[in-house]
Amino acid sequence: MALKDWSTTAANNVQATTGIAADEGQLAGTVNNGVRELMAQVKAMHLDNEWIRRGDSITFISPTQFQVNNVTDSALYGTNRRVKVIGTGTGTIFGTVTGVSVSAPNMTVTVSFDSGSMSNEALEVQTGILAATSQSVPTRFGSSTTFSNNVTIDGALNLAAASGLFRNVSIVSESTRSSVSGSSPLTIANVAYTKATAGQLLVVAMIGIYRPTSTSGPLYARYDTDSQQADNVALLPTFNSGERIVISHLITFASIAAGAQTLDVTFRRDDADSMAAVYNPNSTDIADLPASTASTFVFLEL
Repeated sequence: MALKDWSTTAANNVQATTGIAADEGQLAGTVNNGVRELMAQVKAMHLDNEWIRRGDSITFISPTQFQVNNVTDSALYGTNRRVKVIGTGTGTIFGTVTGVSVSAPNMTVTVSFDSGSMSNEALEVQTGILAATSQSVPTRFGSSTTFSNNVTIDGALNLAAASGLFRNVSIVSESTRSSVSGSSPLTIANVAYTKATAGQLLVVAMIGIYRPTSTSGPLYARYDTDSQQADNVALLPTFNSGERIVISHLITFASIAAGAQTLDVTFRRDDADSMAAVYNPNSTDIADLPASTASTFVFLEL
């Protein structure tokens, strides 16, 4: 007998059902035996406390299904809960519950086993200490949490750290600009966005299709907001006249004020350092976008 044989009703915990001498009117000499048996059963549970020995009556149905007799609380064997099944021919196998159906007074549990299957014999089924839902595992991991294997995210990923490597990420604006052209140099001007929170980093994701009018390189871009200018960014080492080129790029701005603002993106063939040089006309710069193309900008805060 073991802890699984104990009852939550105190009067039912007698030696005949628990193996522990605790009956009314027991002889004084049996008390120490009962205490030692109690200690042994608790120790046995402690050595394998990752699994709950429910003590339920189990009936074999198929190699992947069993019936839990006189139990109708499906949460005890809920979908995705881990189980351990023990039997003479079955051995000790582990699996995950894939379904449970209740037909009072019993319920049927379907399991996908890691390996092996159940034999038609007397079986003991233990459940993982964590329930399938409403678990005690915290929903937030500390900054030092390390995952040694691949992590699959089924649903939304919320990066909720106030600072550090990850922060909240939110799309504050999206903007699509129709085809534009120019040669002195080409500027996509006044792309509107709204900064929601002052002090948060602003990330601009841009993608567009462009067609240069000359063969040269490299290709640079300059991003300027109402309140901050970014350095020239090299986008391509070289390009050919008349080719359509796809440009996708991320640029980050810090300390942008909140509120409605605009962004200018200017393309050039040289890495000019000063604003005057960046905006100086140059007839060999990018020009003449295909009429069917557009530039898309996504503004994110983090």
